[in-house]
Amino acid sequence: MLQRKNILIASGIIAFLSIAFIVSFTWGVKRFTNAQEKYIKDSNLSENSSDKYTSSNVNSEDAIKSNTKVTLKIEYTKSGSIVTKDVNASEYIGKTKSDLEKDGYTVEAMTSSSVTLYKKIESYAPNKYVLGVQGECFVIYRTDANGNLYIEDENRDISNVKVPTQGEYNLLVKGSKYFEFNTREEAEEKLGEYSS
Repeated sequence: MLQRKNILIASGIIAFLSIAFIVSFTWGVKRFTNAQEKYIKDSNLSENSSDKYTSSNVNSEDAIKSNTKVTLKIEYTKSGSIVTKDVNASEYIGKTKSDLEKDGYTVEAMTSSSVTLYKKIESYAPNKYVLGVQGECFVIYRTDANGNLYIEDENRDISNVKVPTQGEYNLLVKGSKYFEFNTREEAEEKLGEYSS
């Protein structure tokens, strides 16, 4: 009788643990799948973001004059951030819509008094710290005023921490807003998550 009771208790514990494992595993898979779908959706949105800019409010005969207000929207595709700034019209004087499009801009709006330009740049936002890779190891990069990557201090910024998975390696190479930081300390903190 005592042995039968112990078998029932052990069977109950095994059944409970099996059910707990199945529930937690299913929950984890759903959470991972949702996170992955959200990342893919965000990536597709940033790739197709130029579709939201139309040229219907642009007069193709208008040319930029010295008193024209020029607004430039730059999308940094690796981080997905968009920077909007007013720029000096002097470098655009005399240009028409077709001239600007040849220079790689999308013209959102253009009148004789103002123009709004959009441009995609395949880099991170300027003056940020970026966690990247060099070989198989993590590196902390700095971006200059144009978004170009460089290493500030080779002794400090090149780590010996290897990238754990091929998926993370691919994401680091492609670029992601999750690897762009305002300060070196934030980048070092993120790197610390991989080294522990």
